Amino acid sequence: MSKKVAIIGAGITGLASAYYFKHYNEDIDVTIFEATSRPGGKIQTYRRDGYTIELGPESYLGRKTIMTDLAKDIGLEDDLITNQTGQSYIFAKNQLYPIPGGSIMGIPTDIKPFLKTRLISPLGKLRAGLDLVIPPIKIENDISVGEFFRKRLGNEMLENLIEPLMGGIYGTDIDQLSLMSTFPNFKYKEESYGSLIKGMKDEKRERTRKRQLYPGAPKGQFKQFRHGLSSFIEALAKNVEQKGVHFKYNTPVEDIHIHNDNYEIVTHNSRKTFDGLLVTTPHQTFMKWFNHDSAFKYFNTMDSTTVATVVFAFDEKNIENTYNGTGFVIARTSHTDITASTCKTKNWPFTKP
Repeated sequence: MSKKVAIIGAGITGLASAYYFKHYNEDIDVTIFEATSRPGGKIQTYRRDGYTIELGPESYLGRKTIMTDLAKDIGLEDDLITNQTGQSYIFAKNQLYPIPGGSIMGIPTDIKPFLKTRLISPLGKLRAGLDLVIPPIKIENDISVGEFFRKRLGNEMLENLIEPLMGGIYGTDIDQLSLMSTFPNFKYKEESYGSLIKGMKDEKRERTRKRQLYPGAPKGQFKQFRHGLSSFIEALAKNVEQKGVHFKYNTPVEDIHIHNDNYEIVTHNSRKTFDGLLVTTPHQTFMKWFNHDSAFKYFNTMDSTTVATVVFAFDEKNIENTYNGTGFVIARTSHTDITASTCKTKNWPFTKP
């Protein structure tokens, strides 16, 4: 008799999990419970009048190759697009500064652009240079992103250059962000080379070598799909459905009863038992099922971030833009109501009519 597995949540995690369940054992009986009427979770593409607008995430990081591998597996290789690159800026001290050339996530690899930038004071540049002599930071298991970069490069580098770039990716306070969960490569480079700057120079050499091996390869770090991220979700949902995965849309899970060797899923009009269970919802959702369990106590107080995306479209003839850039991020020391701005026309030309 085949095993029965329940997945709660039809977002990208739930769908990808269903795909790999069936990929490694096609006899597993998989059912996905989804509270809404569609798959995709936070991923949702709005298509109208020639526009392709992402209401949630707008792309994914290309070095996360598992996403690209999965897209190829389900037949979307020809739809993959890499972003166009150009000058990016940081808004700090009430003006825009170009991000210094040669930097990787704000960490300098070329001395000249770094010395020329007015974003960092001479004293801040001297403090960043101490990274070349400071020994690797000793940590037991983990350290916050903010603490790590402060110790290596100083407060000014962190606040004006690194925090706007890294904090913008996760939309949160980098002093509350785990280094080993988000950017472990920086710690590995620091330990391998005794310096973050030296480690990033090696990273740059490696990237240059790869570009020489594949001269026609795109330079952008982010990837998208020709018809938006929802086209990936739609193709993945169709793929797993064809493999026999059952979808229960508009079916919120009301409770989960855990027994010795199975799980009972309770919905409005049914109770079903499964051999395995995978929960892929945000913690605000799953806590209503596990609130009685002391092992989940932390999630009652765990912070989360809310992000709003606002998209504007203008007639080209009405725009006068003296900055030849792709967008800017904002230092938290600046008192503004936004955290970043992207010129989607330049990053993703396919998104406009």
